[in-house]
Amino acid sequence: MQTTAHHHRSGHHDALLGFHLEDGRFISVPLDFYPTLALATPSERARSRVNGSSGFWPDLDADIGVDGLLCRCPRASLLRPQGR
Repeated sequence: MQTTAHHHRSGHHDALLGFHLEDGRFISVPLDFYPTLALATPSERARSRVNGSSGFWPDLDADIGVDGLLCRCPRASLLRPQGR
């Protein structure tokens, strides 16, 4: 499934990680599903970008794929960095 993600994290929902999808849907998961992001500072979490169909946090070397979130497999959505 090819989905273009637009990453969004709302200040009103500090415990959630959310993605606005190109087709208009919004999906979210508890931030605690991703300890690297949960333990990061707000400024580290704020520095993110869309990388294909995933959200990428370069300071944290974290890449979370939307396809895994859509199939309700949050662990599967955590992509391994290339070369590891």
